[in-house]
Amino acid sequence: MDIDESLTDAFGDAPYRMLIREIKDFAIFHLDLQGHIQSWNTGAERLFGYAASEVIGREFALLFTLDDCRDGVPERELKTAAETGQVEDARWHQCKDGTRFYTNGVTTALRDENGTLRGFAKVGRDDTKRKLAEDSNKRFFTLSVDILCAAGRDGYFKKVNPAFGKTLGYTQEELLTTPYLDLIHPEDVAATVTVVESLNGDVPLSYFENRYRCRDGSYKWLAWTSAPFTKDGLLYATARDITEQKRIVLALAQSNQRVVTILESITDAFFTLNHEWQFTYLNQQAEPLVQRTREELLGKSIWEAFPAIINSVFDEQYRKAVREQITVNFEAFYPPLNTWFEVHAYPSPNGLSIYFNDISARKQAEYDLRVSEVRYRRLFEAAHDGILILNAETGQIADVNPYLCEFLNYPKHEFMGKELWEIGLFKDKDESRIAFRELQEKGYIRYEDMPLETKTGARREVEFISNVYGENGHHVIQCNIRDITERKQVEGEREQLLALTQQAQTTAEGANRLKDEFLATLSHELRTPLTSIVGWAEMLGNPKLDPVAAQRAIETIRRNGRMQVQMIDDLLDVSRIITGKLRLRVQPVDLGTIIIAAVDTARPAAEAKEIRLQLQLDSPAGQVSGDPDRLQQMTWNLISNAIKFTPKGGRVIVRLERVESHVEISVSDTGLGIASAFLPHVFDRFRQADATSTRSYGGLGLGLAIVRQLVELHGGTVRVESAGVGQGTTFTVSLPFAAVRGAANDVERVPAELTTSSEFECPPHLAGIHVLIVDDEADARELLHFILESCGVRVRTANSAAAALEAMIEEAFDVLISDIGMPEEDGYSLIAKVRALDKEQGGRIPAAALTAYAREEDRIRTLRSGFQIHIPKPVSPSELIAVVANLAGRTETIVS
Repeated sequence: MDIDESLTDAFGDAPYRMLIREIKDFAIFHLDLQGHIQSWNTGAERLFGYAASEVIGREFALLFTLDDCRDGVPERELKTAAETGQVEDARWHQCKDGTRFYTNGVTTALRDENGTLRGFAKVGRDDTKRKLAEDSNKRFFTLSVDILCAAGRDGYFKKVNPAFGKTLGYTQEELLTTPYLDLIHPEDVAATVTVVESLNGDVPLSYFENRYRCRDGSYKWLAWTSAPFTKDGLLYATARDITEQKRIVLALAQSNQRVVTILESITDAFFTLNHEWQFTYLNQQAEPLVQRTREELLGKSIWEAFPAIINSVFDEQYRKAVREQITVNFEAFYPPLNTWFEVHAYPSPNGLSIYFNDISARKQAEYDLRVSEVRYRRLFEAAHDGILILNAETGQIADVNPYLCEFLNYPKHEFMGKELWEIGLFKDKDESRIAFRELQEKGYIRYEDMPLETKTGARREVEFISNVYGENGHHVIQCNIRDITERKQVEGEREQLLALTQQAQTTAEGANRLKDEFLATLSHELRTPLTSIVGWAEMLGNPKLDPVAAQRAIETIRRNGRMQVQMIDDLLDVSRIITGKLRLRVQPVDLGTIIIAAVDTARPAAEAKEIRLQLQLDSPAGQVSGDPDRLQQMTWNLISNAIKFTPKGGRVIVRLERVESHVEISVSDTGLGIASAFLPHVFDRFRQADATSTRSYGGLGLGLAIVRQLVELHGGTVRVESAGVGQGTTFTVSLPFAAVRGAANDVERVPAELTTSSEFECPPHLAGIHVLIVDDEADARELLHFILESCGVRVRTANSAAAALEAMIEEAFDVLISDIGMPEEDGYSLIAKVRALDKEQGGRIPAAALTAYAREEDRIRTLRSGFQIHIPKPVSPSELIAVVANLAGRTETIVS
């Protein structure tokens, strides 16, 4: 059956005239050569609002908008149709009541058998809904039913939408990797190249047709529109498959050019049913949508061909249209084809005419939009940042999320309609509106440290970001507000910690430098007296040394040895002070007596430098509570320091006086004085005004530090005054009358400088005592052996703990004297093994630890480990003799 026969079966003897008259969804009318309206169907009356009597004979320009009329669109449309045969008409048109609707149709030139132009036929359909949906969903590039693409100057497509591949049967990859000229019909290549080259200018392409090869080898006609090349070298174009239109137009033109052009120019799928619900006509556009060919459907019942529509929306609406003789419009989903259809069914005397379109893409887009809106709302409601939505024109708040309501302590209704400054953002209205104008101009603003005050007056710091975006054709402003108060606090604390770390590093570096300077000074101060000791000791072995020189050597060795002992005692005192182990033997003390003794001790040194040493005592000054040895050490340190730094012929004054509730000891000199920059550091440990190798005065820089610590332990204070370099110095110690801190405990040794040497005397009762001396140092063993043996003591020596134990097995001893620090086994190990022996083997022998380990903890450890007494090195001969006599006399009282 051919097309004419099928149409005759469907519509009778005058099918085309009846179709034109009955079709209500299409405006169909004719124009003469000048564009005057010659005919007007029901669809045109319904769409434009004009009755036929109101438009017949009038220019069809009245149907166009004023802008199109001013641009000469009506005249240009007729001219193009006359030149090319037809032109598509897709634009906004003007209704009688002034409203507008969007049509999608075609204007066709009508010629007689001789080819003479007789007029024009115009077919249009209300496409407003589709147009609006298309405008609001431009972002859904991939969902467009039209072909959309972007091509580069290199002749390749850079982007194509699915409709392109669906139209031609290619995959997206095939389209992007094939030069587009290779896909164009050879006869159309030259024209296409010319058109593409023309788009290098400023004039867009309004309409162009060419043929593209499909994957199956066939060709399809595409109608193109395009903008010129962009700056980035891309050509954006749209196309529509007009192959079916061309085929229909050609088929109908063979029998009735006017009607065929009208029907086949319809882009919708279309079919007709007779009263027996049998297919009588099916256009080609319908075939891919129903996935059946025309030959498969013509003559068959719709219920037989598509049984799934029975009792569906399609069934209900088709029967309603026939029963009530009304037009029905509906949208429905057909599961077997997995397709959404938009359907328009028109009853006619011969049955039912049905126009339908595949709207699956639009439905999917609408669904995606709904899902997107739901997701956005959930994020909006659950976000842990404040979010505001503003009116882009007024800047007033249109929406706020729950987090910001809770954060600022405002209920939601108090936000609505307010500007940002009214909720604590920005300091005032002017600043807020300046920021709003900047946002409108730039589309984006950001403030990293913005102060914000909540409704309760709490001050917070926030990060404020705002941008403008489009939504359904409107501009919307979104503001994100993040609380960064805690982060700022952490950053501040980190910066403060960094500063403290840098300060600590600087302090540590200074301390390290002081340590290095002190070690250099210590090395110098220890080696200086050692030079005299070693040198004179070697001279004593020279037989040519006369007795006078020998005595001088002995005195020099003794003096320098005491200097070293003093330095070591100072170091130990500092160690005890730092560790809190220095104890005071508190008792009532007459400061006058203490000061006189210190002055008498220092007087020889003053006389040697011809320094006048004056003493001024306030006799009723009274007593204080304190340790007499430590107070004398403190006073002697101040006096010796003054003598040390006072040049020959100078003067040192020592005063004692009562001042209100305390007594003051002051030591003034006419010496070198102290620079103002060094005054704060006078009492620091290891600090000296001159620590260089070229300094004029020796010492470790500990004397004044010990003075300050001793004074503070007695509850007093010490201060220093100096007018500057060369103007003398005054040290003042203030001590209260009340009892001082500290409790009586262990008796500490008096500084060596204050200890007068005793004559070397041997008690007669030492004769016959048997002593074992253990020391790994041969010189030390020899010295101790000589001292004891010169007093009649029987002595045996051992150079290790093992040798000592062997000696005790061989013979009995009355006293054991052992070093602590020895290789392999130390003195602690030796005494432990001795105490493990039976009494007969010497397990209860009195023992003394003679060692260079002189700290408080060393003394305690030696006593706990089994020794009766701890003797720090160096030991004087008199002290050694006294210790041996004491231990030998207590032999019978050792506690087991």
